[in-house]
Amino acid sequence: MSQDQKPARVRAVSSRDGLPGSGPENAGDVEESTAALAAAAAPARRAVAGKFVFLLGCALGGAGLAALPHILPGRF
Repeated sequence: MSQDQKPARVRAVSSRDGLPGSGPENAGDVEESTAALAAAAAPARRAVAGKFVFLLGCALGGAGLAALPHILPGRF
């Protein structure tokens, strides 16, 4: 690997007690971020439910196609 392709060093930074954002000055930030996470959770649940319904439809359709020759033996 050449010198221009090597990644730069990363420096880790933390607060004095080792936990990021654990001071009392960040109490309002915690409430705001909690509200933002709750608001973002509802669309995420809808996205998971949509994927589940799609997979369920695929499974039922596949089972229906597999059963079709047995239901109508003269046509397929």
